[in-house]
Amino acid sequence: MEEETKRTLDNIKAIVVVARGTMEDAHKSTVQLTDIAHFEKFDAVYATYFTDIKPARDMVGSILGKNIRVEINIIFELSNS
Repeated sequence: MEEETKRTLDNIKAIVVVARGTMEDAHKSTVQLTDIAHFEKFDAVYATYFTDIKPARDMVGSILGKNIRVEINIIFELSNS
């Protein structure tokens, strides 16, 4: 779980950096876990990606595709400058 979460957040962070933003520009995330019992493991990794207050978050248990245990969507607000 930890590696999947890290890989997913690293991919999101890479996209945001290309758009000239940071993880601190995050406003809201939606997280889907195939097993909500993994919440604590997920949250420990998730917390390392935000230095201040974490964005608002919805967390749900879901049936995801084969071999997918976590899906994360994050809404960012990036400045135009």
